[in-house]
Amino acid sequence: MVWFLVAAIAASGGSVRRPAVGGTVVWRYLEPVRTASPWAALAFSEWQVVSLIHEGLYRLSEDGTPEAALAAAMPESARAGAGPKRYPIRLREARFHDGSRLVASDVAGSFEAVQRGPTAALLDGITWRVADASTVVLTTLLTPEALSRRLASPGMVIARSLAPAVGLGAFKLVALTSTGVTLARHDRYHAGLPWLDRVVGSYAATVVSGAATVADDVATSGAHLTFEALGPMPGFVQVPVPAAESIGILLSRGCLAATASLVKARAPRAEVARRMPGTLVDGAPRSTEAAPPGSVRPYLGVAEWLMGPMRDAFAFSEPWPLEPIGPERVLAAVLDGGPYDGVVLSWVAVVSPAALARRYGGTFVPLVSRARRASFSVRLRGASFTSAGTLDLSRAFLIAGPPAGDSP
Repeated sequence: MVWFLVAAIAASGGSVRRPAVGGTVVWRYLEPVRTASPWAALAFSEWQVVSLIHEGLYRLSEDGTPEAALAAAMPESARAGAGPKRYPIRLREARFHDGSRLVASDVAGSFEAVQRGPTAALLDGITWRVADASTVVLTTLLTPEALSRRLASPGMVIARSLAPAVGLGAFKLVALTSTGVTLARHDRYHAGLPWLDRVVGSYAATVVSGAATVADDVATSGAHLTFEALGPMPGFVQVPVPAAESIGILLSRGCLAATASLVKARAPRAEVARRMPGTLVDGAPRSTEAAPPGSVRPYLGVAEWLMGPMRDAFAFSEPWPLEPIGPERVLAAVLDGGPYDGVVLSWVAVVSPAALARRYGGTFVPLVSRARRASFSVRLRGASFTSAGTLDLSRAFLIAGPPAGDSP
C-alpha cells in the first residue's frame, strides 16, 4: 500500500532511491512454521510464508480492487442475462520454482486440493474444466468482480498438487526446519525480478519461553520485521495489519450436546486473554438450560503453537484434557472430529471459522481475538499488505543502515 511506503520514508526523514538488487530481510516470529503448503497452513506465520512463495490467478491491488496475477486478464463472460456464466481464464506465461511452465491442469489440481481442505468454502458455487493447456473455464453465478475477488484470496493460490511447497511467487523455499525458514529470490518471477535476494525467518523460542521481550529479541537478532511486538520499538515503524485473527474451539459434529453446552458456557475466555498479551475476549458465555453432568470433561486437541497459554488457562479454570497436535492432525481433527470433542486453533481471515464450521457440520466457539501489528525496520521499504494481512515483499528493498552512533 502506498501509505505503508510513505510512512517508512517519513520515518527516515526523506525520499530514498532504490538500490541495486540484493539484501536479505530477517523476520522473527513466535509461531513455529510447520508447513509451506497453502492447503495445510493455519498459523499467521505459515500464511506469511505461503504469501511469499505462492501466487493466485488474481490479487488485490493497493486500493483493494482485484487485478490479474497469473491470469492474463480480468474475467469476462460472452453470455449476458441471468443464469450461470462461463469465464474462460487464460493463463499468462509463468514458471514454477522448479522451472516447469504453468499449465491449466495445475490450476485444476490446485482447486481440487482446496476443495479437500479447510478453505473449501472459497470454491462454493464455482465449477471448472480445462479447455486447453493455457485456459481453464470457470462456471458460476458470481459477477466478474466477485469471482476475481474470491480467487484473489491467499487460500486460492496455485501450487504443485504433489509438491505444494513449489509455487509461482516472488520467493522460493530453500529450507524449512523447526527453527527457521529460508527463502530465495525467484529469478523467473513473472512480475519482474524481486529486489531482495533472500527472506530468512527464525523462530523466537527465547520470547516464547519468556526469556526475553519481543523488543529485546528483535534488537539482538538483527531482525527487520516482526508481527509480534505490542508497542513501538526504536528504529521501527509499526502499522496495524488489515486482518483480525480469531482464536477459538471448533467443536466437531460428533460432539455430544452436553459437552458442547459445557464448552460454550465455561470455556475460560478471560483466562486465555490474560495469558495471551494483545488479545481481547471474543464472545460471551452462554447460559445453559440445565447444568451438564459433572462427569463431562471435553477432550480438546490444541494446535502446537497455542499449547502453552491454553494449557495454563484451562488448567487454571477448567481441568479439561488437552493434547497438542500438529498441522496434519489438526486438519484431520477438523474434518472428522475423532477422537477430539473439539480443536483449539487460530484463524486468519482466509476463510472464516464460521464458514468452516458450517461446511463440516460443527460449531465454532470464539475465545479471544487479536489485531496484529507489523513492526518493520525503517531500512525496509516498498512492502505492502496482501488480502490476508500478510506482507508482500515482492517489490520490497533494503536501504543502507545509518552511520554508527546515529539514530535512524
